[in-house]
Amino acid sequence: RLDDLFASLKAWRTSPVFGTGYYNDDSVIAQFAYPRPNNGLSMGLPVLLAQGGLFLVALYIGAAVTCTMRMSGYARRQVASFFVTYFVLMFVSNIPFSFLAMLLLAFSLEGLRDARRFAG
Repeated sequence: RLDDLFASLKAWRTSPVFGTGYYNDDSVIAQFAYPRPNNGLSMGLPVLLAQGGLFLVALYIGAAVTCTMRMSGYARRQVASFFVTYFVLMFVSNIPFSFLAMLLLAFSLEGLRDARRFAG
């Protein structure tokens, strides 16, 4: 995992603003210090930073903040806790481009027009 982390950070340094390209695992794999037979990446947030740069990371964080700020009271704390847990999960597993991650991103950016009705 540390090799994945350092390789992702090295790949990110080559293009910090926009990253090395969406789903471009080869840019990270090329930075590995130790060759291995399974080149699967294990840490999602550093991979997101390497492949999407600050631009894509800001999109994920902006969506989380926007979604959280649209809530009020206890619902805001619940949504904030959810996103903190989500980002921790994204750091320890490689899920930034999964279907559920894209669905959550789209849902968070959509606007949540009826969020107060669902918040209770």
